[in-house]
Amino acid sequence: MINKLFPVALLLISHASSLDAQIVTVLPGTDLSIAGGTSFSADSFIITPASVFTLNGVTLSKASTEVHTLSDTHITKVYEFSGITGPFTGSLDIYYDDAELNGLGESTLGARVYDGTTWQSPSTANRDTVINDVQTVSISGMPLEEVTLGEPPGSLPLLWGGVYATRGTGNVTVSWSTLQEDNVSFFSVEKSTDARSWSVLGDRVMATDGSTAHYYSVADPAAGPLKTYYRIRQTDRDARTSYSPVAILAALPEATGTSIYPNPVRQSFRLSITGGSPLQRILLYSNDGSVVRTWDRLQNSFNVEDLPAGVYHLRIFFVTGEARILQLNKQ
Repeated sequence: MINKLFPVALLLISHASSLDAQIVTVLPGTDLSIAGGTSFSADSFIITPASVFTLNGVTLSKASTEVHTLSDTHITKVYEFSGITGPFTGSLDIYYDDAELNGLGESTLGARVYDGTTWQSPSTANRDTVINDVQTVSISGMPLEEVTLGEPPGSLPLLWGGVYATRGTGNVTVSWSTLQEDNVSFFSVEKSTDARSWSVLGDRVMATDGSTAHYYSVADPAAGPLKTYYRIRQTDRDARTSYSPVAILAALPEATGTSIYPNPVRQSFRLSITGGSPLQRILLYSNDGSVVRTWDRLQNSFNVEDLPAGVYHLRIFFVTGEARILQLNKQ
């Protein structure tokens, strides 16, 4: 219920379908009071206080990233209050889309709450993976500033590195790295064309385990021209699983192309790129898979004069996770 009524609208509610949008605004000088046991729904975020909970002159927004840095992976949806609320006791529900999971496993999702000082992980959660709802209960006296869903910190013995999908001649290569593996059994590559229905690609890839970086790759010879999503599922020796971030392979537009010239090359080459998202980095691999050059931007020319003659592979990575691969012949 609203405690004060004025001729102008005191509460503005917009059920926004896109991210980075304001959802609820309680105008300055006004209160929005939610009675105990009453659920207040805004977009896919539901607040159910145990006793009366009041919002004063605050805006609730939905965004794709957090304001206060959260080091652990979370879904690509964050609900943000424009100021810290008073202490909240009760339950919070967040409904999510599969495309927002950001590589996380649904079975371990729980609320992550920024209370104005640190990110908290309330421990009790009811998960319904059929309707994609996580209800976090038994929250007691916790101010709210940002709320999202993630896995409990340190819940799985793996640190993910990068995940990339690279178009080659006749197939796609899915590559990924891990920064640390402990008690990991194997990896499975999954693909989708809608980020909702996933199928397993190929056989299991056995894990290496260890505290140093490891690199893996799997070919997808059946990849088509459509936009395709790839993710890696890891299974540890205790049968727990987690997912990597999703790599997006862009569709093949007519105006997209990449070329090297001259090729073969003696001293330096130029790179022509049309279409695609902004570049992330460019790596040059020797024929045995070792990285021999790294560039973080597009340059007028790339000098390889000191490299031995042979066949090399140039991989161009974009910020969306898309990657392209070209063969470079060094004379």
